[in-house]
Amino acid sequence: MIKGFSIVTKVNLVILIVLAIAAALVFFLANKYEQQHVNEMLHHEAEGFFKQLQIARHWNARQGGVYVFKRPGMEANPHLYKTGPSSGKGPVIEPEITDSKGRKLILKNPAWMAREISELSRSEHGIIYHLTSLTPINPDNAPDEFERMALKSFEAGDSEAHKLYKNGSAPFFRYMAPLKTEESCLACHGFQGHKVGDVRGGISVEIPIQSYLAHIEQQQIRLAGYILGIYILIAFSLTFTVRHIVSNPMKKIIEFTKGLEIESEELLPNKLDDEIGILGRSLSETRKRIQRQQMALREKAEELDLSRRTDPLTGANNRQHFLLEMPKIIARANRENSPTSILMVDIDHFKEINDHYGHSIGDKVLQQMVEHMLHETRSYDMLVRYGGEEFLVVMPNTENNDAAVIAERIRNSMESCQCVTAGDKTISYTVSIGVYTTLQEEIDQMLIKVDDAMYKAKEEGRNRVYNAL
Repeated sequence: MIKGFSIVTKVNLVILIVLAIAAALVFFLANKYEQQHVNEMLHHEAEGFFKQLQIARHWNARQGGVYVFKRPGMEANPHLYKTGPSSGKGPVIEPEITDSKGRKLILKNPAWMAREISELSRSEHGIIYHLTSLTPINPDNAPDEFERMALKSFEAGDSEAHKLYKNGSAPFFRYMAPLKTEESCLACHGFQGHKVGDVRGGISVEIPIQSYLAHIEQQQIRLAGYILGIYILIAFSLTFTVRHIVSNPMKKIIEFTKGLEIESEELLPNKLDDEIGILGRSLSETRKRIQRQQMALREKAEELDLSRRTDPLTGANNRQHFLLEMPKIIARANRENSPTSILMVDIDHFKEINDHYGHSIGDKVLQQMVEHMLHETRSYDMLVRYGGEEFLVVMPNTENNDAAVIAERIRNSMESCQCVTAGDKTISYTVSIGVYTTLQEEIDQMLIKVDDAMYKAKEEGRNRVYNAL
Protein backbone atom coordinates (compact mmCIF):
# COMPACT_ATOMS: atom_id res chain seq x y z
CA MET A 1 0.00 0.00 0.00
CA ILE A 2 2.71 2.48 1.03
CA LYS A 3 4.81 1.45 -1.99
CA GLY A 4 2.33 3.09 -4.34
CA PHE A 5 2.29 6.41 -2.46
CA SER A 6 3.93 9.41 -4.04
CA ILE A 7 7.31 10.46 -2.69
CA VAL A 8 5.75 13.62 -1.28
CA THR A 9 3.26 11.59 0.75
CA LYS A 10 6.02 9.30 1.99
CA VAL A 11 8.21 12.22 3.03
CA ASN A 12 5.30 13.89 4.79
CA LEU A 13 4.45 10.70 6.67
CA VAL A 14 8.03 10.18 7.80
CA ILE A 15 8.45 13.79 8.92
CA LEU A 16 5.12 13.83 10.75
CA ILE A 17 5.99 10.61 12.56
CA VAL A 18 9.39 11.99 13.54
CA LEU A 19 7.77 15.23 14.71
CA ALA A 20 5.24 13.27 16.76
CA ILE A 21 8.03 11.28 18.42
CA ALA A 22 9.99 14.48 19.04
CA ALA A 23 6.91 16.17 20.53
CA ALA A 24 6.30 13.22 22.84
CA LEU A 25 9.96 13.26 23.89
CA VAL A 26 9.84 17.00 24.56
CA PHE A 27 6.69 16.57 26.65
CA PHE A 28 8.25 13.71 28.61
CA LEU A 29 11.52 15.54 29.27
CA ALA A 30 9.78 18.82 30.16
CA ASN A 31 7.45 17.00 32.55
CA LYS A 32 10.36 15.14 34.10
CA TYR A 33 12.28 18.38 34.50
CA GLU A 34 9.27 20.07 36.13
CA GLN A 35 8.91 17.20 38.59
CA GLN A 36 12.61 17.31 39.41
CA HIS A 37 12.38 21.08 39.87
CA VAL A 38 9.44 20.73 42.28
CA ASN A 39 11.21 17.96 44.20
CA GLU A 40 14.32 20.12 44.54
CA MET A 41 12.21 23.08 45.62
CA LEU A 42 10.41 20.96 48.24
CA HIS A 43 13.74 19.61 49.45
CA HIS A 44 15.20 23.12 49.85
CA GLU A 45 12.01 24.38 51.50
CA ALA A 46 11.94 21.50 54.00
CA GLU A 47 15.64 21.93 54.69
CA GLY A 48 14.99 25.63 55.32
CA PHE A 49 12.18 24.85 57.80
CA PHE A 50 14.46 22.41 59.60
CA LYS A 51 17.24 24.98 59.84
CA GLN A 52 14.86 27.66 61.12
CA LEU A 53 13.62 25.34 63.87
CA GLN A 54 17.21 24.43 64.66
CA ILE A 55 18.08 28.10 65.05
CA ALA A 56 15.20 28.56 67.51
CA ARG A 57 16.26 25.43 69.45
CA HIS A 58 19.89 26.55 69.53
CA TRP A 59 18.85 29.91 70.89
CA ASN A 60 16.74 28.26 73.59
CA ALA A 61 19.46 25.75 74.48
CA ARG A 62 22.13 28.42 74.78
CA GLN A 63 19.91 30.26 77.28
CA GLY A 64 19.59 27.05 79.31
CA GLY A 65 15.87 27.06 78.51
CA VAL A 66 13.41 29.94 78.81
CA TYR A 67 11.14 30.52 81.81
CA VAL A 68 7.63 31.84 81.19
CA PHE A 69 4.90 32.89 83.61
CA LYS A 70 2.64 30.00 84.49
CA ARG A 71 -0.88 30.64 83.28
CA PRO A 72 -4.01 28.84 84.49
CA GLY A 73 -4.06 25.30 83.16
CA MET A 74 -0.37 25.34 82.32
CA GLU A 75 1.81 22.71 83.93
CA ALA A 76 5.57 22.24 83.97
CA ASN A 77 7.02 19.68 81.61
CA PRO A 78 6.86 16.48 83.69
CA HIS A 79 9.60 14.85 81.62
CA LEU A 80 12.15 17.44 82.74
CA TYR A 81 12.15 15.76 86.17
CA LYS A 82 13.63 12.68 84.48
CA THR A 83 16.52 14.54 82.92
CA GLY A 84 19.91 15.49 84.23
CA PRO A 85 23.62 15.81 83.51
CA SER A 86 26.06 12.93 83.26
CA SER A 87 26.79 10.63 86.18
CA GLY A 88 28.49 12.32 89.15
CA LYS A 89 27.19 15.82 88.38
CA GLY A 90 24.41 17.59 90.24
CA PRO A 91 21.09 18.45 88.57
CA VAL A 92 20.88 21.93 87.08
CA ILE A 93 17.35 21.80 85.65
CA GLU A 94 14.51 23.35 87.64
CA PRO A 95 11.24 22.75 85.75
CA GLU A 96 9.36 25.24 87.95
CA ILE A 97 10.52 28.25 89.99
CA THR A 98 8.99 31.12 92.00
CA ASP A 99 10.23 34.66 91.56
CA SER A 100 10.71 37.24 94.32
CA LYS A 101 7.13 38.38 93.96
CA GLY A 102 5.75 34.89 94.40
CA ARG A 103 4.88 34.41 90.73
CA LYS A 104 5.26 30.91 89.28
CA LEU A 105 7.43 30.37 86.20
CA ILE A 106 7.85 27.14 84.28
CA LEU A 107 10.78 26.14 82.03
CA LYS A 108 10.28 25.90 78.27
CA ASN A 109 13.18 23.75 77.14
CA PRO A 110 14.12 23.34 73.39
CA ALA A 111 12.02 20.18 72.97
CA TRP A 112 8.89 21.76 74.47
CA MET A 113 9.36 24.93 72.42
CA ALA A 114 9.77 22.84 69.23
CA ARG A 115 6.55 20.98 70.02
CA GLU A 116 4.60 24.22 70.46
CA ILE A 117 6.07 25.67 67.25
CA SER A 118 5.01 22.47 65.46
CA GLU A 119 1.44 22.73 66.75
CA LEU A 120 1.22 26.38 65.72
CA SER A 121 2.74 25.65 62.27
CA ARG A 122 0.38 22.74 61.73
CA SER A 123 -2.74 24.73 62.59
CA GLU A 124 -1.79 27.77 60.48
CA HIS A 125 0.14 26.31 57.52
CA GLY A 126 -0.30 22.52 57.66
CA ILE A 127 3.46 22.01 58.13
CA ILE A 128 4.28 19.39 60.76
CA TYR A 129 7.49 19.16 62.80
CA HIS A 130 8.30 16.13 64.94
CA LEU A 131 11.21 15.91 67.37
CA THR A 132 12.17 12.27 67.87
CA SER A 133 14.89 9.94 69.11
CA LEU A 134 15.65 6.23 69.32
CA THR A 135 15.84 6.75 73.13
CA PRO A 136 13.17 9.38 73.81
CA ILE A 137 12.50 10.72 77.29
CA ASN A 138 8.98 11.76 76.27
CA PRO A 139 6.99 8.79 74.85
CA ASP A 140 5.27 11.23 72.47
CA ASN A 141 8.66 11.67 70.78
CA ALA A 142 8.94 8.00 69.83
CA PRO A 143 9.82 7.58 66.13
CA ASP A 144 7.59 6.09 63.47
CA GLU A 145 8.97 3.67 60.88
CA PHE A 146 10.35 6.35 58.55
CA GLU A 147 11.97 8.22 61.44
CA ARG A 148 13.43 5.03 62.92
CA MET A 149 15.07 4.07 59.63
CA ALA A 150 16.34 7.64 59.16
CA LEU A 151 17.83 7.77 62.68
CA LYS A 152 19.69 4.52 62.07
CA SER A 153 21.02 5.88 58.79
CA PHE A 154 22.20 9.05 60.60
CA GLU A 155 24.17 6.92 63.02
CA ALA A 156 25.74 5.22 59.98
CA GLY A 157 26.84 8.60 58.61
CA ASP A 158 23.96 9.86 56.42
CA SER A 159 23.17 13.58 56.68
CA GLU A 160 19.46 13.59 55.73
CA ALA A 161 16.48 11.52 54.57
CA HIS A 162 13.39 12.41 52.57
CA LYS A 163 10.48 10.83 50.70
CA LEU A 164 7.10 11.51 49.12
CA TYR A 165 4.11 9.76 50.71
CA LYS A 166 0.37 9.98 51.23
CA ASN A 167 -1.30 10.43 54.59
CA GLY A 168 -4.75 9.17 53.67
CA SER A 169 -5.54 11.00 50.46
CA ALA A 170 -3.30 13.99 51.22
CA PRO A 171 0.19 13.92 49.64
CA PHE A 172 3.19 15.08 51.72
CA PHE A 173 6.89 15.61 51.29
CA ARG A 174 8.78 14.41 54.33
CA TYR A 175 12.28 15.49 55.29
CA MET A 176 14.43 14.58 58.27
CA ALA A 177 17.89 15.57 59.47
CA PRO A 178 19.85 14.59 62.59
CA LEU A 179 20.26 16.44 65.87
CA LYS A 180 23.81 16.18 67.16
CA THR A 181 24.70 16.54 70.80
CA GLU A 182 26.17 19.90 71.78
CA GLU A 183 27.64 21.03 75.06
CA SER A 184 24.41 22.80 76.00
CA CYS A 185 22.46 19.55 75.50
CA LEU A 186 24.33 17.65 78.22
CA ALA A 187 22.56 19.47 81.06
CA CYS A 188 19.41 17.49 80.22
CA HIS A 189 20.67 14.52 78.25
CA GLY A 190 24.03 13.81 79.85
CA PHE A 191 22.55 11.01 81.97
CA GLN A 192 21.75 9.09 78.75
CA GLY A 193 25.45 8.74 78.03
CA HIS A 194 25.53 11.08 75.02
CA LYS A 195 28.77 12.80 74.11
CA VAL A 196 29.31 15.99 72.13
CA GLY A 197 28.95 15.17 68.43
CA ASP A 198 26.76 12.07 68.96
CA VAL A 199 23.49 11.75 67.03
CA ARG A 200 20.88 11.85 69.79
CA GLY A 201 17.81 12.27 67.63
CA GLY A 202 16.35 14.17 64.72
CA ILE A 203 13.61 16.48 63.50
CA SER A 204 11.26 15.48 60.72
CA VAL A 205 9.37 18.04 58.64
CA GLU A 206 6.21 17.24 56.67
CA ILE A 207 5.03 19.65 53.97
CA PRO A 208 1.63 19.27 52.26
CA ILE A 209 2.21 19.23 48.51
CA GLN A 210 -1.29 19.16 47.03
CA SER A 211 -0.81 22.68 45.66
CA TYR A 212 2.53 21.70 44.09
CA LEU A 213 1.00 18.65 42.40
CA ALA A 214 -1.87 20.78 41.11
CA HIS A 215 0.70 23.19 39.68
CA ILE A 216 2.50 20.34 37.90
CA GLU A 217 -0.78 19.09 36.45
CA GLN A 218 -1.65 22.56 35.16
CA GLN A 219 1.80 22.84 33.60
CA GLN A 220 1.37 19.45 31.93
CA ILE A 221 -1.97 20.44 30.42
CA ARG A 222 -0.62 23.78 29.25
CA LEU A 223 2.52 22.19 27.77
CA ALA A 224 0.51 19.48 26.02
CA GLY A 225 -1.70 22.18 24.48
CA TYR A 226 1.30 24.16 23.26
CA ILE A 227 2.98 21.11 21.77
CA LEU A 228 -0.20 19.90 20.07
CA GLY A 229 -0.87 23.35 18.61
CA ILE A 230 2.68 23.68 17.30
CA TYR A 231 2.56 20.14 15.89
CA ILE A 232 -0.68 20.81 14.00
CA LEU A 233 0.65 24.11 12.64
CA ILE A 234 3.90 22.49 11.48
CA ALA A 235 2.03 19.52 9.96
CA PHE A 236 -0.25 21.72 7.83
CA SER A 237 2.58 24.07 6.84
CA LEU A 238 4.86 21.19 5.92
CA THR A 239 2.27 19.40 3.84
CA PHE A 240 1.39 22.54 1.91
CA THR A 241 5.03 23.58 1.40
CA VAL A 242 6.36 20.18 0.31
CA ARG A 243 3.58 19.67 -2.21
CA HIS A 244 4.19 23.02 -3.87
CA ILE A 245 8.00 23.12 -3.60
CA VAL A 246 8.85 19.46 -4.24
CA SER A 247 6.04 17.71 -6.08
CA ASN A 248 5.43 20.10 -8.97
CA PRO A 249 9.14 20.64 -9.84
CA MET A 250 9.73 16.90 -9.64
CA LYS A 251 7.00 16.23 -12.17
CA LYS A 252 8.63 18.68 -14.57
CA ILE A 253 12.01 16.98 -14.08
CA ILE A 254 10.48 13.60 -14.89
CA GLU A 255 8.99 14.92 -18.12
CA PHE A 256 12.29 16.53 -19.06
CA THR A 257 14.37 13.40 -18.41
CA LYS A 258 12.14 10.97 -20.32
CA GLY A 259 14.02 11.84 -23.49
CA LEU A 260 17.27 10.63 -21.86
CA GLU A 261 15.88 7.26 -20.80
CA ILE A 262 18.18 4.34 -21.63
CA GLU A 263 17.59 0.73 -20.68
CA SER A 264 20.16 -0.09 -17.99
CA GLU A 265 20.54 -1.00 -14.35
CA GLU A 266 18.25 1.15 -12.27
CA LEU A 267 19.53 3.90 -10.04
CA LEU A 268 17.58 2.50 -7.06
CA PRO A 269 17.94 -1.16 -5.97
CA ASN A 270 14.18 -1.74 -5.78
CA LYS A 271 11.47 -0.92 -8.27
CA LEU A 272 9.42 2.09 -7.19
CA ASP A 273 6.31 3.44 -8.83
CA ASP A 274 6.63 6.94 -7.43
CA GLU A 275 8.34 9.99 -8.91
CA ILE A 276 11.78 9.07 -7.54
CA GLY A 277 11.57 5.59 -9.09
CA ILE A 278 10.75 7.02 -12.50
CA LEU A 279 13.48 9.64 -12.18
CA GLY A 280 15.98 7.01 -11.07
CA ARG A 281 15.36 4.76 -14.06
CA SER A 282 15.58 7.72 -16.42
CA LEU A 283 18.85 9.08 -15.03
CA SER A 284 20.65 5.87 -14.10
CA GLU A 285 22.89 5.44 -17.13
CA THR A 286 23.27 9.15 -17.78
CA ARG A 287 24.43 9.73 -14.25
CA LYS A 288 27.08 7.02 -14.48
CA ARG A 289 28.57 8.48 -17.67
CA ILE A 290 28.51 12.01 -16.30
CA GLN A 291 30.14 10.93 -13.04
CA ARG A 292 32.98 9.18 -14.87
CA GLN A 293 33.57 12.21 -17.06
CA GLN A 294 33.34 14.63 -14.17
CA MET A 295 35.79 12.63 -12.10
CA ALA A 296 38.34 12.58 -14.90
CA LEU A 297 37.89 16.27 -15.60
CA ARG A 298 38.08 17.17 -11.93
CA GLU A 299 41.31 15.28 -11.42
CA LYS A 300 42.85 16.86 -14.51
CA ALA A 301 41.66 20.33 -13.52
CA GLU A 302 43.07 19.94 -10.01
CA GLU A 303 46.42 18.83 -11.41
CA LEU A 304 46.55 21.72 -13.87
CA ASP A 305 45.39 24.30 -11.35
CA LEU A 306 47.85 23.10 -8.72
CA SER A 307 50.79 23.18 -11.10
CA ARG A 308 49.70 26.53 -12.50
CA ARG A 309 49.39 28.21 -9.07
CA THR A 310 52.11 26.56 -6.96
CA ASP A 311 55.82 27.24 -6.75
CA PRO A 312 57.44 23.82 -7.40
CA LEU A 313 60.43 24.44 -5.10
CA THR A 314 58.80 25.73 -1.90
CA GLY A 315 55.16 24.68 -2.28
CA ALA A 316 54.06 28.28 -1.70
CA ASN A 317 51.62 30.03 -4.03
CA ASN A 318 53.29 31.54 -7.07
CA ARG A 319 52.88 34.89 -8.79
CA GLN A 320 50.16 33.50 -11.11
CA HIS A 321 48.06 32.57 -8.07
CA PHE A 322 48.63 36.07 -6.66
CA LEU A 323 47.48 37.73 -9.90
CA LEU A 324 44.33 35.57 -10.02
CA GLU A 325 43.31 35.82 -6.36
CA MET A 326 44.40 39.31 -5.36
CA PRO A 327 41.64 41.11 -7.36
CA LYS A 328 39.04 39.00 -5.54
CA ILE A 329 40.54 39.90 -2.16
CA ILE A 330 40.62 43.61 -3.01
CA ALA A 331 37.05 43.54 -4.36
CA ARG A 332 35.81 41.88 -1.18
CA ALA A 333 37.70 44.38 0.98
CA ASN A 334 36.15 47.28 -0.98
CA ARG A 335 32.65 45.84 -0.51
CA GLU A 336 33.14 45.36 3.21
CA ASN A 337 35.26 48.51 3.65
CA SER A 338 37.83 46.42 5.52
CA PRO A 339 41.61 46.89 5.54
CA THR A 340 44.01 44.65 3.65
CA SER A 341 47.59 44.29 4.87
CA ILE A 342 50.49 42.98 2.84
CA LEU A 343 54.00 41.96 3.89
CA MET A 344 57.02 41.74 1.62
CA VAL A 345 59.67 39.42 3.08
CA ASP A 346 63.18 39.29 1.63
CA ILE A 347 66.12 37.16 2.82
CA ASP A 348 69.13 39.26 3.80
CA HIS A 349 72.34 38.55 1.82
CA PHE A 350 70.75 35.60 0.03
CA LYS A 351 73.23 35.92 -2.86
CA GLU A 352 76.08 35.33 -0.43
CA ILE A 353 74.44 32.11 0.79
CA ASN A 354 74.15 30.86 -2.80
CA ASP A 355 77.69 31.94 -3.67
CA HIS A 356 79.27 30.50 -0.54
CA TYR A 357 77.28 27.29 0.00
CA GLY A 358 75.76 26.59 -3.39
CA HIS A 359 72.26 26.85 -4.81
CA SER A 360 71.12 23.55 -3.31
CA ILE A 361 71.66 24.98 0.18
CA GLY A 362 69.95 28.19 -0.91
CA ASP A 363 66.96 26.13 -2.00
CA LYS A 364 66.81 24.50 1.44
CA VAL A 365 66.83 27.95 3.03
CA LEU A 366 63.88 28.99 0.87
CA GLN A 367 61.97 25.82 1.69
CA GLN A 368 62.56 26.19 5.41
CA MET A 369 61.64 29.85 5.28
CA VAL A 370 58.23 28.94 3.78
CA GLU A 371 57.65 26.37 6.53
CA HIS A 372 58.28 29.00 9.21
CA MET A 373 56.12 31.63 7.55
CA LEU A 374 53.23 29.17 7.21
CA HIS A 375 53.58 28.42 10.91
CA GLU A 376 53.55 32.09 11.91
CA THR A 377 50.72 33.22 9.62
CA ARG A 378 47.04 32.36 9.70
CA SER A 379 45.24 29.73 7.66
CA TYR A 380 43.38 32.32 5.57
CA ASP A 381 46.47 34.44 4.81
CA MET A 382 47.96 34.03 1.32
CA LEU A 383 51.69 33.23 1.14
CA VAL A 384 53.24 33.92 -2.29
CA ARG A 385 56.74 33.42 -3.65
CA TYR A 386 56.84 36.61 -5.66
CA GLY A 387 60.46 36.56 -6.84
CA GLY A 388 63.67 34.65 -6.24
CA GLU A 389 63.98 35.29 -2.49
CA GLU A 390 61.03 37.66 -2.16
CA PHE A 391 57.78 36.54 -0.59
CA LEU A 392 54.44 38.26 -0.11
CA VAL A 393 51.99 37.61 2.72
CA VAL A 394 48.51 38.97 1.94
CA MET A 395 46.30 39.33 5.04
CA PRO A 396 42.64 40.18 4.34
CA ASN A 397 40.61 42.13 6.91
CA THR A 398 43.73 42.86 9.00
CA GLU A 399 44.59 46.12 10.71
CA ASN A 400 48.08 47.60 10.42
CA ASN A 401 49.05 46.89 14.04
CA ASP A 402 48.04 43.23 13.74
CA ALA A 403 50.01 42.89 10.51
CA ALA A 404 53.10 44.40 12.17
CA VAL A 405 52.81 41.88 15.01
CA ILE A 406 52.73 38.97 12.55
CA ALA A 407 55.67 40.44 10.63
CA GLU A 408 57.69 40.67 13.84
CA ARG A 409 56.89 37.05 14.63
CA ILE A 410 58.16 36.00 11.22
CA ARG A 411 61.33 38.05 11.66
CA ASN A 412 61.99 36.54 15.11
CA SER A 413 61.35 33.04 13.80
CA MET A 414 63.93 33.46 11.02
CA GLU A 415 66.48 35.09 13.30
CA SER A 416 66.31 32.30 15.88
CA CYS A 417 66.31 29.45 13.34
CA GLN A 418 69.60 27.74 12.47
CA CYS A 419 68.40 24.50 11.02
CA VAL A 420 69.90 24.41 7.51
CA THR A 421 73.24 22.64 7.51
CA ALA A 422 76.02 22.53 4.98
CA GLY A 423 78.47 19.83 5.94
CA ASP A 424 79.40 20.46 9.57
CA LYS A 425 78.16 24.07 9.53
CA THR A 426 74.79 25.46 10.54
CA ILE A 427 73.56 28.35 8.45
CA SER A 428 71.80 31.28 10.07
CA TYR A 429 69.92 33.92 8.13
CA THR A 430 67.64 36.88 8.69
CA VAL A 431 64.93 38.66 6.76
CA SER A 432 63.85 42.23 6.16
CA ILE A 433 60.11 42.84 6.07
CA GLY A 434 58.02 45.71 4.76
CA VAL A 435 54.46 46.19 6.04
CA TYR A 436 51.74 48.17 4.28
CA THR A 437 48.01 48.45 4.96
CA THR A 438 45.34 50.03 2.78
CA LEU A 439 41.57 50.31 2.66
CA GLN A 440 40.94 50.91 -1.05
CA GLU A 441 43.89 50.98 -3.40
CA GLU A 442 45.04 49.45 -6.67
CA ILE A 443 47.19 46.32 -6.49
CA ASP A 444 50.11 47.96 -8.32
CA GLN A 445 50.20 50.81 -5.83
CA MET A 446 50.15 48.39 -2.92
CA LEU A 447 53.09 46.46 -4.36
CA ILE A 448 55.09 49.65 -4.92
CA LYS A 449 54.54 50.84 -1.37
CA VAL A 450 55.22 47.54 0.34
CA ASP A 451 58.35 47.13 -1.80
CA ASP A 452 59.52 50.59 -0.70
CA ALA A 453 58.87 49.60 2.93
CA MET A 454 60.94 46.45 2.53
CA TYR A 455 63.86 48.44 1.08
CA LYS A 456 63.57 50.91 3.95
CA ALA A 457 63.99 47.94 6.33
CA LYS A 458 67.16 46.95 4.48
CA GLU A 459 68.49 50.52 4.45
CA GLU A 460 68.02 50.76 8.20
CA GLY A 461 70.25 47.76 8.80
CA ARG A 462 68.33 44.64 7.71
CA ASN A 463 66.82 42.04 10.05
CA ARG A 464 63.99 44.41 10.90
CA VAL A 465 60.40 45.30 10.13
CA TYR A 466 59.54 48.61 8.51
CA ASN A 467 55.91 49.66 8.79
CA ALA A 468 54.72 52.03 6.07
CA LEU A 469 51.87 53.60 8.03
